[in-house]
Amino acid sequence: MATPDDIQLLKLLRSLPVPDPGEEYERLLLHDVLHSTRLNRTRRARVRSQLWVRWGWQLASVAGVFLICLATASHWKVVMPPPVLSPVAQQRSEISRPLHILLESPREMRGATIRITLPDTVAIEGYRDVHQLRWRADIAAGGNRLYLPVQIRDGGVAGEILIEVEYQGASKLLRLPVSPLFKPTQSNSLTRI
Repeated sequence: MATPDDIQLLKLLRSLPVPDPGEEYERLLLHDVLHSTRLNRTRRARVRSQLWVRWGWQLASVAGVFLICLATASHWKVVMPPPVLSPVAQQRSEISRPLHILLESPREMRGATIRITLPDTVAIEGYRDVHQLRWRADIAAGGNRLYLPVQIRDGGVAGEILIEVEYQGASKLLRLPVSPLFKPTQSNSLTRI
């Protein structure tokens, strides 16, 4: 069903002056369509054959590399990664204890510097000679947990673990006392800053 707008559009189109295409128009149009179809078919066949040649060379190259690798695999040497340093053997005079630190921050601190200094009687488990740790971290607002496995030597002098958080020029320092007979309890294994 044609709407009034469609009828008006048809009337306007019929009123446009268009020259008569002539008697040969249909034959010429049909010839052009058939001729372009034949050209497209030959072009497509040529492109298809070029693709087969290109893909054929690529597949042959990949197969050749694979065969070379397979043939030389028996001559490859096994490269072992460097040995990982094993943790220092725990002596009877050392006590391994987890150190849990809860950093409470009222706001987010991106790029804060955290520095932990250990006394001579305390070492990170497996790293006996490391007494100072320092790194940059993003501290989220609220509670942030930090865990350090430490070894405390018996018979040593009492000391302090210093935990410092530095952000935009301001710093906060916490001193955690450590005695030679340090035995963590609920109150001293979780520290708040």
